[in-house]
Amino acid sequence: MRIFMISDVHGNLEALDAVIGDMAKNYHPSFLEDKDSKLDLLGNLGDLVGYMVNPNEVVKKVTDIADFNLPGNHDISVNVNDYINYNSNAKWALQWTSKNINETTRKKLEQICENPNLNIKIDGAIFAHSTPYRPAAMNYVGNRIDAAEGFFQHAKFDGLHGFVGHRHVPQFYYAPKVSSDLKNISEIYLDFDRTFSRQSRNINLMGMKSSLTVIPSVGQPRDGNPLSGYAIYYPGQKKIEVVRVPYDLETTQNKMRKLLFPEYLVERLELGR
Repeated sequence: MRIFMISDVHGNLEALDAVIGDMAKNYHPSFLEDKDSKLDLLGNLGDLVGYMVNPNEVVKKVTDIADFNLPGNHDISVNVNDYINYNSNAKWALQWTSKNINETTRKKLEQICENPNLNIKIDGAIFAHSTPYRPAAMNYVGNRIDAAEGFFQHAKFDGLHGFVGHRHVPQFYYAPKVSSDLKNISEIYLDFDRTFSRQSRNINLMGMKSSLTVIPSVGQPRDGNPLSGYAIYYPGQKKIEVVRVPYDLETTQNKMRKLLFPEYLVERLELGR
């Protein structure tokens, strides 16, 4: 079995289509043919909406094929109409989203957000939008300290491989044992070229007792690279693959400008920030 993961689509339909198209072309996952098949799984780690213009299409497409959907902070905010903790541009986009989603989308977001499980365990792995420890706090993982506090220093995660989104910057941390000592936590730098071509990085988990992967954002990368991305966990092979793919960025930006989205949100896509 393979577990495919997407996160932080944020209403970017062109990026989502590119990611699903890449999965179909290079891996032929069974969930694209038969949603009930357990040969492969697709997990959505949250934030289907916010920032971009196609929330209805994105929510429908993902919920039609995903085996599990975890709520992100943007999903929750639209569901409860609470935008107090966001900057002005994010708040504008969330309010626009709330006004422009249809009833079907609203009900699907409500179902996702009412799920009491903010993380889920499958086959030696744990999945969450933010940190597996206290996922409702929506803390970011940006360095080894965050990784320790949100995962590695907690005994209940000993021996698990964690996968999260939220930060929009792909990262990988690993440790031989549960520990709050940063000396026991190592990082593999996930670097991708700005070549606007498909790229992938493989990580061998053999010998790593526990690990934490921050997967790429589908819809709004922030690592200085505009490529969309996703990740695959191979439990049997003890391997992770992180994939980056180009998408029709110009179409996304044109749609945003036509609907008078803040220019900062439009420009940041091509800068990957």
